[in-house]
Amino acid sequence: MPSPDNSPGVSTSGDAVSLPDVLFRRGQKAPDELAYRFLSDDENTEVTTTWSQLLNATSGVAAALTDRKAAGHPVLITAAPGPGFLASLFGAWQAGEIATILRGLLTSASGEEC
Repeated sequence: MPSPDNSPGVSTSGDAVSLPDVLFRRGQKAPDELAYRFLSDDENTEVTTTWSQLLNATSGVAAALTDRKAAGHPVLITAAPGPGFLASLFGAWQAGEIATILRGLLTSASGEEC
């Protein structure tokens, strides 16, 4: 898997200039710190992710997109709110893609909103 600092969407200069830069630096400096907490609609269930977990998931998405050699093209993101959505969004940016978010218009085979 390619290192995020070699990806088109991440700067190799000293200053963070984009959100993928911020993610990369947080993943390096505070890997086990809580990055995001997502609450369910009833606020009784939560899903959390650390900076390193988010960075690893993001790198996987970016690598898959880079393998498709579609830099600069729109990528449709339909993931529900949560760590998967963030990994998709950051991964698209890291790969140099144009992230296009689509929520609420798609349904799964079971009839649930995507």
